[in-house]
Amino acid sequence: MTMEYGMGVTAGIVCAVIFLAITTAVKRGVYGQKACEYDERQTIARGKAYKIGMFTICGCNALFGLLHLMGIGIMDAYTAMLTSMIIGIGAFAVTAIRHDAYQALHGNMRRWYILGTILFLANLFPSAGVLLSGEMYRDGKLHATFLSLLLAILWGILMITQFLHDRALQREEEA
Repeated sequence: MTMEYGMGVTAGIVCAVIFLAITTAVKRGVYGQKACEYDERQTIARGKAYKIGMFTICGCNALFGLLHLMGIGIMDAYTAMLTSMIIGIGAFAVTAIRHDAYQALHGNMRRWYILGTILFLANLFPSAGVLLSGEMYRDGKLHATFLSLLLAILWGILMITQFLHDRALQREEEA
């Protein structure tokens, strides 16, 4: 990992924390909203989803570690660790969506779809350039630049899952 890359990651994290702090302050100050509220059923379902996400992370880390020990290196260790985390977060989110426990009570779905689409596109466009330039592989292994494509795929899956879940709920209400 080069020094420029490390500085870029650090700057990105700092910008994300500042953005989150400002957004939270504005939301609480302007709208007077507190943290998300979940009913008991949603809390239990979220607990199950957290468990599935955690075991998915452990399983992926074990798989990548075993592949590394066998000499089958498909990605470097840093990328494998973050890939495991992203897959685990995806497992949590999909499980929570399917059990109607991802969105809080009275959640604004329109905002969620807009934010999800923006995040999908924000990860897809840079990864397309990296994919076309061939920078996704270094020394025959997937590099950290692969993570942007993985995040785009994750956001695409989450948006499709939420859309299908909302359509199923609408059909139940109409019936």
